[in-house]
Amino acid sequence: CDGAGREEIIDGVKVIRFRYFLPEKWQRVAYGNGIPVNLKSSFLAKVQLPLFSLSFLLAALKTAKGKQIIHCHWFIAGLIGVVVKTVLKKKLVLMMHHAHSPNSIFRTILKNTDYLFCNSSFVKDATLKIFPVSNVEVLPVTVDQKVFSPQNDIIKSDSKHNILAVGRLIPLKGIRYLTEAISILINERGFYDLQLKIAGDGVLMNDLVEQAKNAKIEKNITFLGQVPHKEIPLLFHASDVFVIPSIEDENGDTEGLGLVTLEAAACGISVIGSRVGGITDVIEDGVNGFLVEQKNSVELADRLEQLLNDEKLRSKFGIAGVQLVKNRFNRKTITQSIIRVYKEAIST
Repeated sequence: CDGAGREEIIDGVKVIRFRYFLPEKWQRVAYGNGIPVNLKSSFLAKVQLPLFSLSFLLAALKTAKGKQIIHCHWFIAGLIGVVVKTVLKKKLVLMMHHAHSPNSIFRTILKNTDYLFCNSSFVKDATLKIFPVSNVEVLPVTVDQKVFSPQNDIIKSDSKHNILAVGRLIPLKGIRYLTEAISILINERGFYDLQLKIAGDGVLMNDLVEQAKNAKIEKNITFLGQVPHKEIPLLFHASDVFVIPSIEDENGDTEGLGLVTLEAAACGISVIGSRVGGITDVIEDGVNGFLVEQKNSVELADRLEQLLNDEKLRSKFGIAGVQLVKNRFNRKTITQSIIRVYKEAIST
């Protein structure tokens, strides 16, 4: 990543970065929007992929010497991990953050995986259909509850109803359906004093701005662009409802978990999400939020109206969300699970 050193210590963990192209400022495979998006959008990233993979492998082989476990994240790292495991006779732990389409390479990776972590039950089920790894469990990401926590002294905007969405402006995130729901609330149901804030940037920005103009609701929607992660809690605290309207896109991709939903819940904000992917691991319909069918703008508008008109229900959902994160998504619990698996891997 830009400006980062070759080696550094982060929270007691040694981080080693490798170069795969010179000058370094032209490296395009990793960081930014992520490897899959970079490979689709950048010709230079496609050209660099073999160099990236070779450099990654050499760095992994060098670093893994004297270690007992290789813990890989994602598809490409998993493939590198299989080679390193085979050469150095190590145990391989693989963490999957999204469901992947079946192919022979991915099946080979899973066949050589000793322990499999998946960040949601959705990702677990999809992955096991490709190959039935015997040692597998759901290991969701954690939320820093010192950063994402309820705030009593909240400064609201002038608008009576404040709605927030956070995410990249790409088809998978389903923001267009949220915008349609906002149009229904304003133009058909009289919620004139309503403000939607959208934090994020992406290829659909211009289309969404045009959609808002055509629906005559451009004054009710604020596009914040890319917001620094440290400022996201302030947005949660200034909102009444958080919405994650994700869909299954044309490639079959969807949310592996939806970390931002956990962060909203940890802040005590009521949430609404689509009934897709790992979102259903975070939102229990009617308990700590509402689930709606994907691409259903009318149902989304109905649930938004219900929450905006019921402050007690919003409070109930907010309290339940904080408790959910505290019980199931805290760092101590997740860390203990990882350590237990490491010990099992070493002992066998």
